[in-house]
Amino acid sequence: MGLNSARVDSHQIRLNTLEDQIEKLAGRAETAAASNVGQAAKNLNARIRKLEGNTCSDKQFQCGGDRRQCISDILVCDGSEDCGNGADETEDVCKVRVPAGSSWEGDVFWSSCATFKSQTLRIIVTGNRRVNYFQTRVWINAVITWENEEEGRPVTRTYNGQGYYNFGKRRSVVFSPPNAPLNVVIVCDFVSDDAADCELKQLVSWQTCAKVRINKK
Repeated sequence: MGLNSARVDSHQIRLNTLEDQIEKLAGRAETAAASNVGQAAKNLNARIRKLEGNTCSDKQFQCGGDRRQCISDILVCDGSEDCGNGADETEDVCKVRVPAGSSWEGDVFWSSCATFKSQTLRIIVTGNRRVNYFQTRVWINAVITWENEEEGRPVTRTYNGQGYYNFGKRRSVVFSPPNAPLNVVIVCDFVSDDAADCELKQLVSWQTCAKVRINKK
């Protein structure tokens, strides 16, 4: 028992040390992001948040702080503070990261569903709206363009997509129309104001078919 107890204590000390290091790094990143260091610090802060994780479910928002409070993402940016620290109504959380007129681009890497080589995805947000009775979502319209080569010739496929932006998850979801040349759902988690990690999913099974990092142009 003595040896096992010592090993447990040793592991706990290592975990506590790692937690302290992550907390200190996160604090430094937040300070840098608030200063003039720029977008690189914000990107680092987003990566730390992803690495750190939280105990909230996929449909919840992490309030942060020592209490690690979780609330439904439907309550985020509804005009009423539901987090004890008010984190769900801050200017940064409630910022629309898919404004009308914004353009995004990235190279797609397919793992299943379809296979394209050297394919590029372009998304142009043509409009968005936010209704008073459901302020926690922004409804978006976008033009989706896929570019790749087939038999040595450039091929372009374009269609209009519709979807929404979820403040609580910093996530946009854009659906393809039934007659789209590539009938996938584009789910993007924003790591900063200028970049998002996206997955292309089948509508029915929600299977991930491809991944792409899009950057604001």
